Amino acid sequence: MIKIGLTGGIGSGKTTISEKFKELKIPVLNTDLLAREIMESNETIISSVKETFGEESYLSNKLNRKYIANIVFNDSKQLEILNKITHPIIRKEIIKWMDSQTTKFCIVESAIMFKSDLYTIFDKIICVVANEETRIERIIKRDNLTKEEALKIIDKQISQEDMESKSNFIIKNDGDAVFTTDTQIRIIINTIEDEILSSNK
Repeated sequence: MIKIGLTGGIGSGKTTISEKFKELKIPVLNTDLLAREIMESNETIISSVKETFGEESYLSNKLNRKYIANIVFNDSKQLEILNKITHPIIRKEIIKWMDSQTTKFCIVESAIMFKSDLYTIFDKIICVVANEETRIERIIKRDNLTKEEALKIIDKQISQEDMESKSNFIIKNDGDAVFTTDTQIRIIINTIEDEILSSNK
């Protein structure tokens, strides 16, 4: 089985592309959703987060996301501490999920593929990209933010160019693309399948 990582900056449309892969019967794991689930169910993480960031980190057994975000968003050291608590356990769960799949491909969607060492567990990396104007419009519409707030978030992430340079395939997800996203996805799948066939000869 080919294990594929799907990444891209905020507003690039990763989740939209993930849905298109699901339509092709390719299993997709969203690490944001997985992390939320684990942070509210794993006792080791819950205990460590409370001990590190305070009891206010959880309200009625639910992660107090706003409280945590206010601590880590503008403090890279605090974010690094949180990541050290959560990433090893999340990584194990991702590997466990991939190993349980029985299809030819499986895909893991993650926005922090290259900020962590998560990219090392995949055979191929696909990066979803879009022009900055499109990304800003999507962020403003989805998260009800100002243009300045959207740009601030984009600037805090690894640049789109860096992500592209570290990826095996690029999906252009805006009006500037030569091919539709469906066509781009099919080209990528066909390319990987051809590589599998070649390696088995």
